[in-house]
Parts: sequence; C-alpha cells; structure tokens
Amino acid sequence: MEVHEKCRTVTVKNIPAGLYDHLKKVARSNRRSISSEIIVCLERALNRRQSPVEEAVEQARQIRGMTS
Repeated sequence: MEVHEKCRTVTVKNIPAGLYDHLKKVARSNRRSISSEIIVCLERALNRRQSPVEEAVEQARQIRGMTS
C-alpha cells in the first residue's frame, strides 16, 4: 500500500471464535496488530488470485526454467 493512499475502514462482524483466536495468535507471532494481520491476509489472498491465463503463463515459465 502506498503512503499517500486514502485508507478506508471496514468492520467485520460475526467472526467465529476459533478463527479470531487463530488470527490473534498469528498476529502476535508476527508482531502485528489484529488489524494489520487482517490487511496482510487480504493482500496475500487477493494478490494470489490470478486469471487462468496468467496461471498458465506462470506455470509455463516455471517448467521452462526447470528444463533450461
């Protein structure tokens, strides 16, 4: 996230207790607040999603790298 971006606020309701406890544990181990940990999780999940074409191109690059 760039520094000059305007941040938005999101409220998440009804988080299952087990999920919240796990999030809290992971945040603590990463020395982050729960809010910061949620942002990291969202960024990773959303950046990981690629289109099928992008996935195929990435797989082809990996295979080509293994055979070069």
